[in-house]
Amino acid sequence: MNIEITLTLGQLIAVLLGAAGFVLLIYLVVAVSKLIPVFKNLNTTLVDLNKVLENADKVVDDAKVISSIAANKAEKADKLVDDASSVLSNVSSSLKGNMNAISAASSLVNSVGAIRSLFSSDHSRGRRKK
Repeated sequence: MNIEITLTLGQLIAVLLGAAGFVLLIYLVVAVSKLIPVFKNLNTTLVDLNKVLENADKVVDDAKVISSIAANKAEKADKLVDDASSVLSNVSSSLKGNMNAISAASSLVNSVGAIRSLFSSDHSRGRRKK
């Protein structure tokens, strides 16, 4: 019993291409099955990153508020320094005889009143914000 199988070159190429396609399909299924956990991990990472970015926006907003408060306080402190300098200059002039003592005392009282009103307005604003 002799069985002869005759294959042409075209048939052989078709069989080899079919086998290669099957192996490639198996490889593709394995690769996709390994990529699925990677994509799930990437999704959770992106969700976490989104939460971090939302918190970063809140931090930036808080920083803007803090910097505006600091700028406001710096302007008030600058005004206080100017007032104190003016008072000291007036007191000095008064001591030298260029001003009378009543004018110097009234300038001092005005400066103390301005400082007191600054601190009392800061405390009352702080209570209202809370």
